[in-house]
Order: sequence, then structure tokens, then C-alpha cells
Amino acid sequence: MQLPEERNIAVKQKPLAELKQKIASGTEQIAQVKVTDGELIFTRLQEKIGLISESKE
Repeated sequence: MQLPEERNIAVKQKPLAELKQKIASGTEQIAQVKVTDGELIFTRLQEKIGLISESKE
């Protein structure tokens, strides 16, 4: 059985470990050039929003 302070440390470390994993994954994707330009993403999102707006009119 864990003491409350040990449990608090364990609870705080889990999100940190998950964040480190996501950073490592993103770094690997960048190294493999598996990324998309942010401007392109926003352009596509704006197009989708426009289509949705048009279909509701």
C-alpha cells in the first residue's frame, strides 16, 4: 500500500511520462519528415468550415 504522498508523486509522473512519449514520437516524425506544414492545415480547415457553412444555408 502506498502512502498518500507516494501516490501523489505517481499520479503526477504518469502525465509527465505520457508527455515525454508524445514528444519522442513527434521528434521521430520530424526526423522522418512525416510532418505537414501548419499553413496547409489551417487552409484545409478553413475550406472545410466554408463547406459546412455553405451546406447549412
